[in-house]
Amino acid sequence: MKNAPNLEIIPEKIGEIPEIELALNIANPANLSLKELEKLRKQEVFIQDQLASVIKGKEEGKKQGKLEEARAIFLRLLSKRFGEIPSEIRQKIQQLSLEKLEELTESIFDLDSIQKLRNLL
Repeated sequence: MKNAPNLEIIPEKIGEIPEIELALNIANPANLSLKELEKLRKQEVFIQDQLASVIKGKEEGKKQGKLEEARAIFLRLLSKRFGEIPSEIRQKIQQLSLEKLEELTESIFDLDSIQKLRNLL
């Protein structure tokens, strides 16, 4: 790579690989040393890792937001249907998965008592 800036032609076999040709074309004008190229590569990897972390965080945040909203809706519906909801039921609802909350919300009109809800929790 040290001599890359001095190359006038790219050997046929290397030139057939577009990624290598592109890398050589970028490295030649930039006149980067191997050490500089390695540093640049590490920076790119770091940026990609950070981007992946941000994407993962956004996905987890969306999931958490959906869960909190499902809990709030279910508790509001329960309050409208049965009045005051006992604290032990509220605590159990706080521990439910999104899937279970959705299932219970769909069946709320089939429940005719808090006791039946207790049995489902």
